[in-house]
Amino acid sequence: MNVRRRVHLAMLVGFPLGVFLFLAGFLLHRIFLGLGVVFQLSLLGYLLTRKCRVCNKAVLNNPVTCLGTKSFELTFCVPRRCTLCGASLEDQR
Repeated sequence: MNVRRRVHLAMLVGFPLGVFLFLAGFLLHRIFLGLGVVFQLSLLGYLLTRKCRVCNKAVLNNPVTCLGTKSFELTFCVPRRCTLCGASLEDQR
């Protein structure tokens, strides 16, 4: 699996499971709430550590232009190519 598919799979499976654990924590028992918090924080850490193998830039840290100023912000879209060096993220494992 390449970098894009790993990030998409983690978001597709991880966020609904985390929401389920939060709801189970509020409705059933508080231990599920703790598990939900730990799971969501570990998922966020995993997503933030996915990097381009060429330039070592975080995959989710993408440029955003606002009022003519370009800044890098955390976004949840994964481009096909690295926004810094232009390397293909679909070929990287």
